[in-house]
This record gives sequence, C-alpha cells and structure tokens, in this order.
Amino acid sequence: MRALSALLPLLALLAGPAAAFSRAPLLLPPGHAAQSRTHLANWPLAAVSRLPCGCAGRDVRAGRRRLEMSAAATPRAFNLYNTLARDKQPFKPMAADGKAVKMYTCGPTVYDFAHIGNFRAFLTYDLLKRWLTYCGYDVDHVCNLTDIDDKIIQRMKRDNIGLKELTDKYAAFFFEDLNSLNIVPARHYPRATENVDVIVEMIEGLVSKGNAYEKDGSYYFDVGSFEGYGKLARLDFDNMQDGAGEGGGITDPEAFSKKNSRDFALWKAYKEDDATVVWDTRIGRGMPVIVLLVLVLLLPRPAGD
Repeated sequence: MRALSALLPLLALLAGPAAAFSRAPLLLPPGHAAQSRTHLANWPLAAVSRLPCGCAGRDVRAGRRRLEMSAAATPRAFNLYNTLARDKQPFKPMAADGKAVKMYTCGPTVYDFAHIGNFRAFLTYDLLKRWLTYCGYDVDHVCNLTDIDDKIIQRMKRDNIGLKELTDKYAAFFFEDLNSLNIVPARHYPRATENVDVIVEMIEGLVSKGNAYEKDGSYYFDVGSFEGYGKLARLDFDNMQDGAGEGGGITDPEAFSKKNSRDFALWKAYKEDDATVVWDTRIGRGMPVIVLLVLVLLLPRPAGD
C-alpha cells in the first residue's frame, strides 16, 4: 500500500487496543457467520482476516474459544460512556429482542486520500463493532461516504475531472486502506448523491413543521425552533459572540442572510462556482449539505410520514 504502510505501527500506538483487536482474526460466534458473509458480499475489495507476524496458532484457538463462549442466548452486559449524561451507563439496545444493534459511523469526504487521523477514528469504530459482536449482539453497521462538498468541487476544478470519477477514485483508495488495516466492512456505504430525493423530502418536512426556512434559494435549520439544541455539547450561547472565531468578524455573506448566525445550511442554492454539481428539485436548484444525509440514515421514516 502507499505511504500508509509506513504508518501502521504508529496507528497501532495511537489506537491502542483498537488497532491490536482490529488485526485479530475475524472469528464470530455461531449464528453470526451467515450475517458476516452477507455483509462481506457488499465489500468492494476482499476483507482478508490475518494475524500479525509471529502470532502463534494457540492464540487463534484461544481467541475462537473466547468468542464461542460469548454466543449466549442473552448478550453480555457492559457499560458505555453517555456523552449527554457525562457518565458511564449500561448499554441497552433499542430493539425489542435486546440483540439487534444499529450502528452508524461517519465516513470520509472522498476528494483525497484519508489521513492518519481519519483511520484512528475508523479503527475505534471497528473495535466497538467487534466488541459488540463478541458480546453477542447482531450489529448492522452503516457508514456514509460524503461525495457532495465544496472541497470536492474545488478538487474537480483543479484536476479537471467529473464528480463521479473523482469520488469513485478516492472511495476505492479508502476501501483499499480499510482492507489493509483489516477493518471489518460496514453493511452499506451510502452516498449523498444517491439520496438527494429523500433529502429534499426531509427538508420539506422540516419546513412544514417550522424547523427550517428558505432564504435566497438556500434552506437553513432554525436552531431556535429546537428546544435543547447544543445540550449535548453543552454550548453556552449566552456567552458566545458572533465573529469571535479565528480572524474575528463575519466575512461569509451567508451569515447575513440567516435568521440567526447559529442556523446551519441544509440545502445550498446553486452558484456558478458549483460548476456541474447541481440538482433541479422541488425546492429549487442547488445541492444538499451532508448533515441531511446523516439524518436520513439515522432517523426512522414510517410509511406515510
């Protein structure tokens, strides 16, 4: 592999147990094999499980025995840190059977090679998924690929290349690197470009409920309409000042068109600088912002809603 090969030892040090566990053989408890094969069938490159050099066979057998012991009727209980409560709490799946776990993780923006900091995060996701599986949970993992972004548009112009050609190129490199790190693939890697219709539908729903508004062809989420916004990060809005970031002052013209400087974009109206990255939809001509893809993936959408 490219320069990332030289970084593998450093990645192991940064990720600690995550890297060590991700390099362990993919040994699943009985009953998980079929699901694993289904997931791997969607993997664009072969996910080859392998051991570090010098790993003895007895370690493999011991690992298999430990995983087989975990395949109990009731999954193993453990605690996870709850960011909202700022405390460790028992992990309780939302599924009625107490075993099914839906896992969403944020993937890369595919306009360049993923870097060492990105893979530190992906190794952490892999460790959590392997631990959940080890404990007897059925994990359904989805990881998005951001293929609509201002950085992508700038790279298209620089390299004189189309959107799909550029994003497919770096998505392939990303999958290759995941495979080299022996990271268990997600079941699905949805792209923003594949979900524009659903994103438009969600924006229309937010507008109808008073949570979003249109300004000059762009759509914004109205932070003031959502009670408790910023609670997770414990943001103190009373002591925040507009333009207090790096450089000072407000230089983005978009900031002047919003109701509130904290409101964030859901849909950006088309500009000439956007080149060919544009969709003609019911809400106008433009492109979605990635936060909407995350919502589309995370939120249930009952029929008729």
